[in-house]
Amino acid sequence: MATFTLIAHWLACIYYFIAFYERPRLDREIGWLYKLAETINMPYLRNDSHSGPDIRSRYVTSLYFTFTILTSVGFGNVAAVTNAEKIFTIFSMLLGCKSTRPTAAAAAAACGCATNR
Repeated sequence: MATFTLIAHWLACIYYFIAFYERPRLDREIGWLYKLAETINMPYLRNDSHSGPDIRSRYVTSLYFTFTILTSVGFGNVAAVTNAEKIFTIFSMLLGCKSTRPTAAAAAAACGCATNR
C-alpha cells in the first residue's frame, strides 16, 4: 500500500508539472488547472504568477486524479484535455492495469471466484 501511494504521489507531481508547464504556453484557457480555477472561483491572472488555486488544491486534485486513473478509468470531474495530459493519462492507465492485476487476482482467489481448469 505504501508503494502504491508513493507511485500515486510521483504521478500526481508529474501530472501537475505537465499542466503547470503547459498553462502559460496554451493559446486558450484549457486544461485541468483552468477548470479547477474556474470551479473554485480563483482564476489565473495574466500578469500574476501567484494567482489561481492554492498549491494544496492543485496537489489534492492532481493526487485525486492519479488515484482514480490507477484504480479505475476515472470519474470525469477531472479530465485530461491537452495532448500531453492525455498521453500521461494513457501511461497511468496502463500502469494501473499492471499494478492492480495481482490485487484483483488475490481478491478473486480469496472469495473463491477463481476456478482452475
